[in-house]
Amino acid sequence: MKDSKNKVNTTQIAKPAELVNGKMNGLFINPYEEYSVTICGQTIMLTSEEPAEVLSVLPEKKREIIYLYFFGRYTQQEIGEIYGRCRSTAWYHIHSALQMLHEEMELLFHEES
Repeated sequence: MKDSKNKVNTTQIAKPAELVNGKMNGLFINPYEEYSVTICGQTIMLTSEEPAEVLSVLPEKKREIIYLYFFGRYTQQEIGEIYGRCRSTAWYHIHSALQMLHEEMELLFHEES
């Protein structure tokens, strides 16, 4: 015979549907803000404001190249074909876009400090 002190009242346990429907939503805090950037017609959600801000100020072609390479997972060869260039030129544009992104991030951090 079980002791009644050890029994769990199952009506007090939250069911997954209740969590989704928001009954207990206030108990959970999302530690990340989300920032959206639209590139190539696709909305990308980032958890840091700075990269979202910097990506937004890059020239459109640089944003596209970063999107294709890092988010779209295109190869250098495929990016070259999209722009009518060879693989090495695509690599140069990827590298150039990353350098510009790095420089913009440095400027942003120096402005904040």
